[in-house]
Amino acid sequence: MVVGQALGRTVSPRAGLPVADLDGRAMRVHQLIVDVVARVTPVPASVLDVGCGGGELVRALGAALPGASVVGVDPRLRRGLPGSGRVRFVEGSAERIPFADDSFDVVTASLSFHHWADKAAGIHEVARVLKPGGWLVIGDPLLDGPLRNPLLGWLARVTDSGRFATPDEVRAHLAAAGLGPVTITLVPKSWRLLYLIVAPAPGVA
Repeated sequence: MVVGQALGRTVSPRAGLPVADLDGRAMRVHQLIVDVVARVTPVPASVLDVGCGGGELVRALGAALPGASVVGVDPRLRRGLPGSGRVRFVEGSAERIPFADDSFDVVTASLSFHHWADKAAGIHEVARVLKPGGWLVIGDPLLDGPLRNPLLGWLARVTDSGRFATPDEVRAHLAAAGLGPVTITLVPKSWRLLYLIVAPAPGVA
C-alpha cells in the first residue's frame, strides 16, 4: 500500500534535487524513493544511501528529511562531496559498509544495485546496519519483462554496466538476510524496466 501510494502521486521536483543534472529515469526513481522513505518512516533519525554516485539522492533525502542524518556511501566518491555534517559522504562498498550494526533507520539504493559485485553479501550488510524495524528501499532495473529478451538484456549491460537480478533472486537474497516481506513494484512509465523494492527489517509492526 505504501509503495502504491507513492507511485500513484504526481512526482514533482523537490528542494535540493538538481533536476538539470539528472536524466528523467534517475530523477523519477530518486523522487519515488524519497516519497516511499517519507511514508514508511515519517521521522527517521538516520538514512544511508548505498552506491550514492554524485550524491543527488542523498541531498534530496536531506532536504526532504530535515531532522535526519543522511550518509552516502560509494567506493569511488567524487571530489568535493562533504565528509562531515548532517548530510555527508564516506567511501565504502555495499559488501563492506563502514558502519556499526543497527546504525540506520532506512537504507536506500538508487540505480546502483546492479553494480553491486556480490548482491547477497551486500544485502546481508544492509541487514546488519539496519536498526530493528528499519526499512530497505531500492530502485533498480530487474531482469524481467523486456530485459528477459537476450538482445535487450545485452544492450542494457553494455550501456549501463553491471548485472541485473531477477525478482526471484532479489526475494531470495532478502529472505536469506532476514528482511521482508518484500514488495516489488513496477515503476510506471519506465518502459517496464524499473522497479521499486521495499522490505522491512524485523521489528516492523
